[in-house]
Amino acid sequence: MERKRILIAVNNPPELEKLRKFLATAGYEVKVADNGARALALSRDFRPHLIFSELNLSKIDGHHLLRELKSHSATKSIPFVLMSPHRSVNERVHSIELGIDDYVSVPFDIREVAARFDIILNEVRSSEAQPKRQSRGFAGKLTDMNVIELVQTLAVGQKSGIVSLQSGDDDGLIRIQDGEVVDAVLDDFPPRDALFKMFTWSDGFFKVEIKPVEQQSEFEQSTEELIAQGLMYRDRWEKVSKYLPSLQTTIKLAQATESSQLSTDEKNVLTLVNGNTRILDLVSRTKLEDLRALRIVARLFHKGSIQELTHDEERAQRKDACTGGQSDGNSAGRLSNLVGSFLNPNKKQTQKPGSNKHRLNGRKSPQERTNLAGPENRTYLNKSELLMIREKLLNRRNAKPHRKQSNE
Repeated sequence: MERKRILIAVNNPPELEKLRKFLATAGYEVKVADNGARALALSRDFRPHLIFSELNLSKIDGHHLLRELKSHSATKSIPFVLMSPHRSVNERVHSIELGIDDYVSVPFDIREVAARFDIILNEVRSSEAQPKRQSRGFAGKLTDMNVIELVQTLAVGQKSGIVSLQSGDDDGLIRIQDGEVVDAVLDDFPPRDALFKMFTWSDGFFKVEIKPVEQQSEFEQSTEELIAQGLMYRDRWEKVSKYLPSLQTTIKLAQATESSQLSTDEKNVLTLVNGNTRILDLVSRTKLEDLRALRIVARLFHKGSIQELTHDEERAQRKDACTGGQSDGNSAGRLSNLVGSFLNPNKKQTQKPGSNKHRLNGRKSPQERTNLAGPENRTYLNKSELLMIREKLLNRRNAKPHRKQSNE
């Protein structure tokens, strides 16, 4: 097997001698360049599988070296790891925009750095057999940046792209053109309902692909108006949710409640509870507007008409699903699906009664339904990095001269 080659570019090579020896002991072939010009020459002759470069190199600095490498077909795909003391937000964002594969702050632990190299090179090896995707963007968790913040980020940067989302058993996407939301897809819901539903998601994964989008808008309102309405909707949703357990919780019918104490809508909602129903599923099954349905479910909890399954009942359901037992309403193996919800991007979606399935025709292709938690999306950003991108886009928007109105 060919030994992997690593090129280290640093002004003072003795400072990284311990790292060089550690990598050599681990089986890598390592060469060291003491300035940027030398590193650029070696990158063509030595043909490294990975480059680890100091930012403040002499002759050619780290950013300049990266730009030179990306401009030539023979070197543009070499993973590039930048080493630097902790710098400003602008500098870190600039490095991310240039296309670095990882960022190492000084001082560092040589074992951690070597482990990062292993991860990057293993992922390169595993992806070589897969078709290359020419796309830019970023990915992460909804706990770090929620859906409204994602839409705002692309809006302030006037970017075009697709936001793919997964939360629990649900997945959807939002298309944005020049900072304006033009479409939202979730199951068979109309675009506005789909967008507002996704605005309430607080847990899951996202992936943003910066790419051209050409589509007539499905919305009459501007993105600014949609965000303002979505913020109010999400605020009301969260206030009601405080009186409920997790919306992923499976519920059952509890004690019988006097019919005189229940409204017509409450009675109708109770008929949809079959002992294997999540709160979120129950809300989606009703023919009511989601927020109204959630309030009714909260009232039914308060009246004691429905309650959570006990641990023993959950275990019994899990055992029933594993042994092929049948369940009503939802498909058997709901608990199993919850565990593997992100491992199967082509899962079937729950259809809301009365929805118009034909509305999705031509709006969502199988290629756009990706496994956001899968290994092909290895670049996950933490909260600080996401905020850096957001701040950079906002600063750029504010720095642009305002366009003159056509009637001036």
